[in-house]
Amino acid sequence: MDLGTEMELLSVEKRYEKGEMDIKTRGIGLFRVERIHKKAPGKLYPGAEISPVENGMDGDPQLAPLLLDKLRELFQHIEVEKELPDNPLSVKSYDYAHLVGFSLAQEYAFLNILDEAERQHFLLEHLETILPTLLEIEEIRRKAQMNGHFKNLIPPF
Repeated sequence: MDLGTEMELLSVEKRYEKGEMDIKTRGIGLFRVERIHKKAPGKLYPGAEISPVENGMDGDPQLAPLLLDKLRELFQHIEVEKELPDNPLSVKSYDYAHLVGFSLAQEYAFLNILDEAERQHFLLEHLETILPTLLEIEEIRRKAQMNGHFKNLIPPF
């Protein structure tokens, strides 16, 4: 994958005996990998030449309320306790994309979109595709729970 996220280390939360660590980070920028070196010059580990990538963060104000409504609907159906803002314009697609059930391929496609309005559109299309399926599943579950309630009903023939 040629697109990456520059990270800022916020804190080391826990250190383990074998050297592993639980850390908190924040993404601060995107980059594109131009060339990979199996061994970075003068180092004992791999490295890469990278270039920064501009990432548009201004969304479409007309899509924002639709996206917020669909996120509310999804979270209600899947019982996710994620707080959503009152102001649709404060919804950023990156904050919610990991909660909408993307496949790995969809996640990578989403992460390669470098414009917030296009990310909003991608996320909205996904939600409009999966919500009807969730409603069908809920209907099947409701009918399955009724199974047996009428077991002594004699059919009219």
